[in-house]
Amino acid sequence: MLYIFFKSLHIFVAIAWVMGLMVCGVLLRTRDRDASHEQQRIFNSRMATIAQNISHWWVMPCMATTLLAALYMTVVAGWWQMHWVFAKLAGAALLVLFAVLQARAARRWRQNPMALPSAQLGLLVPLTLIVGFVLLYLAFTKPF
Repeated sequence: MLYIFFKSLHIFVAIAWVMGLMVCGVLLRTRDRDASHEQQRIFNSRMATIAQNISHWWVMPCMATTLLAALYMTVVAGWWQMHWVFAKLAGAALLVLFAVLQARAARRWRQNPMALPSAQLGLLVPLTLIVGFVLLYLAFTKPF
């Protein structure tokens, strides 16, 4: 019974984690090019604050909860010998890397609102979606 609770928690929080990564990624790519310099600074400052808050208060707690629930299920079920666990670990490591990159970019952007985050951060949004779908597929198809 406890295993089913942790599996459900893992899946729901993993979905929230991926969605938070996508929202934060979109916010980091948001620009207002038609406004004056002062309005751009204000807009960028607000977007940076929102992105940093989402990263700090949504993405990171969801990430920690997902990883702890996954660790519990893996240890209890003894899945270390199965090959799909390593595919999930690699995907989770990618999502952790994406979360760290986004958190650093949001913090730097908040410190200097006119220094826009790198354009390459836009690639993280579709990559996050792809890796998230693969991980959720593995979560639903593995044995109970």
